[in-house]
Amino acid sequence: MELVLVNKSFENFSCIGGDCEESCCKGWNINIDESTYNLYMTASEDKVMNFRENLIVLPDNERTQYRYAVIRNCKGVCVFLAEDGFCKIHSRYGSQALSNICNTFPRMVNSFNGAFELSWDTSCPEVVRFLMKSDNNNFELLDASKFLSGVFSLAYIYSKEQYVNEWQYFLKEIREKIQEVYSETGFSIEERLFIIGTMLYNIQALVDDSKVYLILDYLNEMDFITIKSEFHKIKMDTEKNFNFLYEIFSSCDDESLYRKQFIEMINSKDLESKNNVILDFLKTLKMVEKEFSFFIENYISNLMMTKMFPLTIDNNIFQEFSKLVIDYSLLKFHLAFYFCDESENVRGDLVKIVVNYSKSIGHNKNFLEEIYNKKSHFLKYENIMSLIK
Repeated sequence: MELVLVNKSFENFSCIGGDCEESCCKGWNINIDESTYNLYMTASEDKVMNFRENLIVLPDNERTQYRYAVIRNCKGVCVFLAEDGFCKIHSRYGSQALSNICNTFPRMVNSFNGAFELSWDTSCPEVVRFLMKSDNNNFELLDASKFLSGVFSLAYIYSKEQYVNEWQYFLKEIREKIQEVYSETGFSIEERLFIIGTMLYNIQALVDDSKVYLILDYLNEMDFITIKSEFHKIKMDTEKNFNFLYEIFSSCDDESLYRKQFIEMINSKDLESKNNVILDFLKTLKMVEKEFSFFIENYISNLMMTKMFPLTIDNNIFQEFSKLVIDYSLLKFHLAFYFCDESENVRGDLVKIVVNYSKSIGHNKNFLEEIYNKKSHFLKYENIMSLIK
């Protein structure tokens, strides 16, 4: 029996198939692993499924064992998606014939030193609904077969031995400290993020000074209360924060009428009108933080699990925190944008808004990398901490 750390509230999670208002079979390429591709090729004479024509092997420089081919799509829809919203492969051959990604999505699996962690992709509406109602930080070790039927082949596996003499060697202890901070419900979400950010910023300083051996000492000596007191001394640069988020927001793919009107108002030559719009928007942003605080806490907690936070391949631990804060801030920005339009039922449409945000930004790696690379000047400590506030 394989054990996995998971939010216990997801124990009864299951795909609702054709009843879902979205579909994980639309809007992106669907990869299949090599073993599944070979399995389909044994049934290549199936004229109904026509696997040989409907599977496209990736080029040599892109192909891996777990991303070996893609399923052909028609106008952004998987060719194996039936009109009733169910998968033709599943209906014809059963779940055992599904590729690893199709069998596990929206479940996301990571493992460090043999301990598995299960998190969830928020581009799935049912996941968002669970995050809206589940208890924050209610994580337990449970039998993984309830969730993944033993399929762990998509898990990202990490081991301490990969990182001897590097800060990642202490990833387990760092993550445990982050979880300890995040469980301090007596602190606001902003205060908790500030403490975590300060911690990672100081660890990054140790990494830069080649003193990774001091990380455990630093973690053991942390004083949450003292760090929390520093949070209230941070000055918020409202104009810089808004301009940064607005620039990202206005470049993402969202063609709603109100978004266009909002952009037109912001770009108005009437400075007074523009300032009034921004002022009203910032008030709405605060209302959103209060209205959806419970969901936002669950969203961030899940994000930390999904990303094996703060594991990074470029050795910049604070930059990983910056990415998380930008994600958190953009989500609030999107919610506030819809909240500004009185014709929108944001509470009722929260699922749709979060799913659209996850699909348009969370899964758009090129878009995100452009933010992190071209706007790297913003990723300074004082800017990121101001963004939290």
